[in-house]
Amino acid sequence: MIASSYDLVTVGGGIGGAVLGKVMAEHGARVLILEKDRVFKDRVRGDAMAPWGVPEARQLGLEGLLLDTCAQQVPWVDSFIGELQIEHRHLPSTTRCQTAEFAFHHPAMQEVVLQAAADAGAEVVRGAVAREIEPGDRPGVTYLLDGASHVVRTRLVVGADGRLSATRRLGGFEVQADPAERILSGVLLEGMQVQQDTCYSVFDTRRSQLVALFPQGNDRVRAYFSYPNHVRPRLQGGRDVPELMDQAILAGAPAEWFRGARGVAPLASFPSDDTWVPHPYRSGVVLIGDAAANNDPMFGQGLAITLRDVRELWQQLIATDDWDAACHAYARAHDDYFNIIHTYSHWFEQIFYQTGHAADMLRLRLLTLYSKDRSRMPDYFMSGPYDSVSEDVRRRMFGEDLQRPPVEPVGHAENELTASGYKT
Repeated sequence: MIASSYDLVTVGGGIGGAVLGKVMAEHGARVLILEKDRVFKDRVRGDAMAPWGVPEARQLGLEGLLLDTCAQQVPWVDSFIGELQIEHRHLPSTTRCQTAEFAFHHPAMQEVVLQAAADAGAEVVRGAVAREIEPGDRPGVTYLLDGASHVVRTRLVVGADGRLSATRRLGGFEVQADPAERILSGVLLEGMQVQQDTCYSVFDTRRSQLVALFPQGNDRVRAYFSYPNHVRPRLQGGRDVPELMDQAILAGAPAEWFRGARGVAPLASFPSDDTWVPHPYRSGVVLIGDAAANNDPMFGQGLAITLRDVRELWQQLIATDDWDAACHAYARAHDDYFNIIHTYSHWFEQIFYQTGHAADMLRLRLLTLYSKDRSRMPDYFMSGPYDSVSEDVRRRMFGEDLQRPPVEPVGHAENELTASGYKT
């Protein structure tokens, strides 16, 4: 039976809300998880967790559970510029955390973590839709379930309801965003001719496009296609699946990868520009995961950031009875590590998304430098936001700390890049 008062109410029962509910319930807190979906459906989101998220999962008691139920380890990354391979990387031996990427089917993962929360003692209500948030010293949540309205009081409301968060809106948070410039399309494909232990990325630097493939096991792959929002209508629905595959091949992905592939889940598209809430806590309401900040999903940081949010908030809450101070401390930490990812994303985009001759020459120069010294390119996407994004780091990444030699004009930078032998 649902009570009227809790220590913690999470709006959203995905990986953020469920795992926070799990670890807080294990610590003795009375937790209520409100999840609007009675059945988790396939959506274009969160099918791969960057390696730096694995130690976060380990600290939360989640790593073994995922591997035993729904996750597989993906130790390799292959990257291309067009048809030219520039990287063949073994993640466990080259990342700071010495781990592989995790891949899983998102709905299966959601069921696993929500059940883990229930097993830990959290109360779970599915089909519950938040309608009102009342901030304050003893905040309240009004939610609708089966046509009836219910009100609960709590010490803390946690918004864990994704990038279109109702909690964020109802709680009166200010959202900031980068200019809307890119669209991300994604679809689950079956029958692709690629390795299931490898993630693939193909940069089309002629048209500022990117293709990424994340294996899901059982001969399935999630295919993503990122492109400027002004170049074509959004790809949407089953009829556009062949178009997505054609565009991936035009970008440089081998046609044989897609031979015999077919879509097995809806193709969907959405804006992929970063959005965030500065200091995601106010008056008894705290935001985690995509509700707090959403990095371009093409870079695969969302799940790792969410688990970092959960771990940071959980450790702050269990360390003191002053939950207001704990949430402010979490919010300050969140601002710091999200700023690292956000800033680095822009630097990365300047190198790999810009088009034209000058951009080709910059890529040629920088990739040649990276081939000689891999540490020039920070490893935030794979190893995590643990270092700074200072001006010195940026200058070194862009080779501005060196005397730039004159560059002879060339017709095709990729030919020069091939000659440089860049590959890790």
